[in-house]
Amino acid sequence: YNLQAINNLPSGSPQFVVLNINNAVELKASDNTIPAYTTGNLANNSLVCIVNNGDVLGRGGDGGSFVFNGSLLVAGGNPGEPGGLAMNLTTRTVLQNNGAIYGGGSGGGSVGFALGTPSIPIIGQIVIGFGMCGGGGSESGAGGVTNPGGINIGVFQNGTDATCCVGSVPGVGATANYPISIPISVATVNITPSAYGGDGGAFGQQGTQGYIDVDIEVCVSIPIIGQICIPITIPGGFLPFYGPQSGLPGNAIKRNGNTLSGINDGTYNSAQVKGVVGN
Repeated sequence: YNLQAINNLPSGSPQFVVLNINNAVELKASDNTIPAYTTGNLANNSLVCIVNNGDVLGRGGDGGSFVFNGSLLVAGGNPGEPGGLAMNLTTRTVLQNNGAIYGGGSGGGSVGFALGTPSIPIIGQIVIGFGMCGGGGSESGAGGVTNPGGINIGVFQNGTDATCCVGSVPGVGATANYPISIPISVATVNITPSAYGGDGGAFGQQGTQGYIDVDIEVCVSIPIIGQICIPITIPGGFLPFYGPQSGLPGNAIKRNGNTLSGINDGTYNSAQVKGVVGN
């Protein structure tokens, strides 16, 4: 909601504006780069008085995605997107807040790993991969998506989406913490991961980072001798690996140097304000 643009207010001379947000109204953005509310391009020394009885909700950031890039030895990930602003002020403002003003939570980070093993007797080389994506931030942030890029041994999972509106529940990062056995020719590859993508942040909160560690062994049944299991050492000290930190949450109110009366600068987590109020 752009106050100046939607109401076609002149930008060449100072304006005095009273904005009432009724209790049945939600101001939201479709993208985390757009504030749910902005004063817009009013002239300097304008004054806006806001009586908020509704919900002004910053958009949540999307969770980090993971795409296998073709390298056979890599650990990495992507941060979740930052949360969106609830209110972006561009002139002097007086606020009476009886409703909710919540900054968007940031998305959780993704994490992934791919390994091309040395040639193993009898079965040759195998390529193993994992991709755990982050959950979306409140509200309505999308979970990250993964692309295994042709790897068919391992686990690739998407994060979940955050729900919408003032009661939004943030999305959850993908997890894999169970043993996996995959038969290949005369051998069985046993994979035991401990991996999770970061969770999305609640309103005004930062999402978390992902983590991955993996144990791998290859077991071969040989006549007379029986079963032999060979642990696969992962070179390079890549694991365990913590993915990148998530982006920052969105401000509840970003003043941009303009004076604000009715609420002090600070970090809030109350029923009426969630997130940072300040410059």
